[in-house]
Amino acid sequence: MRTVIKVAAFFAVLTMLVFFLIPRMWVKSKYPRLIYDGHVSEHIKLYHGSGGKLLILIDEGQERGNIYVYQPVNGIERCPRQSFAVLKMTAFRKPFGPVCENGAGNKITLESV
Repeated sequence: MRTVIKVAAFFAVLTMLVFFLIPRMWVKSKYPRLIYDGHVSEHIKLYHGSGGKLLILIDEGQERGNIYVYQPVNGIERCPRQSFAVLKMTAFRKPFGPVCENGAGNKITLESV
């Protein structure tokens, strides 16, 4: 009986973690091809999220440290770096971080090739 309770508790905790982390998790693209300021930049990191969302981290020029999030519904938003915990291969959106602002589309445009 004790093992059944332990297994049930383990799966309950695992399920709660999945529901909490998956919507906030982003996976890094290994070979992104992003054009920034008219040239292919190696200082831009691209992360893929759930539902077609993209996270773009810029580490060069005057946009250094800025994060842009593309969502199919809202378009492009500019977010402060403190909104995300960026690791080597993943990024997580902090649940209580600063709010992103709309209207960043004049700095970055996304086009399908």
